[in-house]
Amino acid sequence: MKILYKQPETAVPSPYDTLGIRQCYLKQFSMEKDDRNITKKAHHHTSFEIHIIISGCQTYEVGQQQYRVESGQFFMIPPLCRHRVVGAEPHTGRWTITFEAIPESGAMHLESLTECALVHTPIPAAESLDWIREEEKRAGLLSEQLIENRLFETIVCLLRALGVKERKISREIHHEDSRLTLVKQFVQDNICHPLTVTDIAEYCHLSEKQLTRLFVQHEEMTPQKYIQRQRIRHIEKLLSDPAYSLRQISEEMHFSSEYYFNAFFSRHSGMPPAAWRKMHRDDV
Repeated sequence: MKILYKQPETAVPSPYDTLGIRQCYLKQFSMEKDDRNITKKAHHHTSFEIHIIISGCQTYEVGQQQYRVESGQFFMIPPLCRHRVVGAEPHTGRWTITFEAIPESGAMHLESLTECALVHTPIPAAESLDWIREEEKRAGLLSEQLIENRLFETIVCLLRALGVKERKISREIHHEDSRLTLVKQFVQDNICHPLTVTDIAEYCHLSEKQLTRLFVQHEEMTPQKYIQRQRIRHIEKLLSDPAYSLRQISEEMHFSSEYYFNAFFSRHSGMPPAAWRKMHRDDV
């Protein structure tokens, strides 16, 4: 047996968190030399087992039923299911993926896998395993990360072949959240310029009405109000830096004059910028 991948036990997020799985292993077996890789005594595990036959065949016994798994097929055994291997051809090659599932926490309904299943290995999964084998031989600096990512894709492919459903998400909400993030970043990147609602609506390919609805729904304010608030916050940040004069701040924020700068800040902050600077300097 050769372990090609072991899920790291670290606090760093991994792609497997999305699936709600832990203790993931990828193992490679070969029966060419001896049968020590065959567990002939009935046993069970707390993890899922996915046995992928690359060449030859292997026969499993679950209860009173036997499953002959041939090249191009894979056999899934759920947790706590007693089983044993009753035979394998001498030239059998097998890959095994094992993992534990965190209940109700992943993107796929793994709790639906309660019975053993014998399924044809999807071509993309078989190709991915060949790719992983070659990348493992390369042993490059990025190999471990690349193998982890490719194994993640393989597991998803196999679970889909087993008929496991993915949990539903609101695509509309997700899409709107993504657009809102895009708009906010655009405002932040261009905060020193006098942005208009038309500017940001054109940037994210929305009508002004759609953009307004998006902001009112998620931010409880109009996009114009959001722009003004962000500009005020940026001005306050500049005012907190004594290296900036009021004139420099006015020019930095692209006001046509200090008069309009003072008027804008006073209207939205309730005091002139000089008074705001003095008050916060005194607070320090």
